[in-house]
Amino acid sequence: MKPTNEQLQQCRQALLAAFDLRGLAQLVRTDLDLALVDIAAVDSQNALGPVVEQLVLYYAAQADGLQRLLSAARRQAPTNQALVDLAERWSGLHFEPLPLPLDYSYAGHVPTGMGADSAEDSGSLESTSSGDPADMSFSFEPMGPGGTVTNTGGGASVGGDAHVGRDLVGRDLFNVGEGAQVVIVQGDVRGDSAGATRGLLASQPKPLIEEAIRLDVATPAAAFVDTPFEIAVAIRQPDAPKLAIAELTAVTSEEGTIFRNAEDELISYRVEVVAPGCDVNPTHYIIKLRPRQDSRIYFYHITPRGKGTLSILINAYQVGDDALVAQTRLHMAVSLPVNVQSADFTILFAPLLQDVFRMAPGAAQLAAHHKIMALQMEVSKGVEAQDEVMAGLIQDLVDVAPNIAMPICAIFSNSSLGNLAGPTTRYVLKRITG
Repeated sequence: MKPTNEQLQQCRQALLAAFDLRGLAQLVRTDLDLALVDIAAVDSQNALGPVVEQLVLYYAAQADGLQRLLSAARRQAPTNQALVDLAERWSGLHFEPLPLPLDYSYAGHVPTGMGADSAEDSGSLESTSSGDPADMSFSFEPMGPGGTVTNTGGGASVGGDAHVGRDLVGRDLFNVGEGAQVVIVQGDVRGDSAGATRGLLASQPKPLIEEAIRLDVATPAAAFVDTPFEIAVAIRQPDAPKLAIAELTAVTSEEGTIFRNAEDELISYRVEVVAPGCDVNPTHYIIKLRPRQDSRIYFYHITPRGKGTLSILINAYQVGDDALVAQTRLHMAVSLPVNVQSADFTILFAPLLQDVFRMAPGAAQLAAHHKIMALQMEVSKGVEAQDEVMAGLIQDLVDVAPNIAMPICAIFSNSSLGNLAGPTTRYVLKRITG
């Protein structure tokens, strides 16, 4: 269906509630990969209303254009209530394009009925003439959203620059004056004399610069129900060292690609975290990437709401075309928090105490008993237990009673205490078992 006047007004009101002129220009530039001045006429008074009006009309003239505009606006202002309400109201709707009004005008569009004199005054063509210098006749016809058809009647010469908002189409030669250029904002050159026409362009769109990157994600080794944990994300150069964060020992890397229009262009990269059955805060970051440099590290908090295997997707998009350029998937085991009732640990450590008195030398039994009591006290702290303290107590215990190395490892591998073992504790347990 086509959008109604009421729906157009809803979109205008939501944008006016969410953005000022600077924010609107940033939205169009970073999320829609266009310049606001190419879509709407920004006057000297910086009036926001007319700009929003033209922006809405521009995207209403494209299939599902209003939905793309709304999606981009929500990425820029995700907490704005007017945009949230409009997204709910339009959920599941798909709009067919509306024709642009006859009086619609912006930098890349010439209204119907404009003659030669008007074209010269508009600044889009500094000076024009047909194949016959005495013939100054031009006609303009609508060409669909954002374009016009210019009939020169037998060739045309342009003394200054020509800015073409869409495609350059035609049979006749198109001559450009010395020092001038034809700028095609968005489109291609085609026609009966496409080769000759293309050869006359002083400037053609430059190919995008492709740059390889790497998406690094660091996570903890274990997770617990209703207990928040952190993951760290960074965009790195392919030859950079892997992300290294204390306590986030599981690191996953995935190669990706970004595209720049120029060598020194600063681009935006959106990294989203999707974790079903979890609370994620924040859900995404917009990361600014400088050429050939690593990004800083960004942290997300994830709170699992149920036990089992947790699947986490980290999706990376280049802002503008919303193309998915890198993705990595993680799996983590989510357990119930360790029961911190001391009676439970008394039962759990009772066999270890028996092993000490049965296997350790008499002189070492008292020292080993003290170490076991200290280890029991530390693990009773649950998720607050310190990894380095547990590792040190285990090592001290084995030093005074080497024969109980295997019973200690059994406690941490066959009970919920295994969820408390951090990287240092796991290293000591592995070492004492050979």
